[in-house]
Amino acid sequence: MINWSDFLDYFESKEIGVINASPLSMGLLSERGVPVWHPAPKPLVDACRKAMEHCKAKNYPIEKKRPCNSR
Repeated sequence: MINWSDFLDYFESKEIGVINASPLSMGLLSERGVPVWHPAPKPLVDACRKAMEHCKAKNYPIEKKRPCNSR
């Protein structure tokens, strides 16, 4: 079994962000936003809100965007 936390230092060194949760169901990448108890740091919440507002301005809901998965 792969322990993804073993790769976090590598990801950070390459400036790769990692989200370990559903960004849609937890509200990060949705128009409804995050609940007050959300564990994400404020800069991440703000960046996701900005991305949502950009998509909304283009009349394309961010919820329709698909996260990129690599295996």
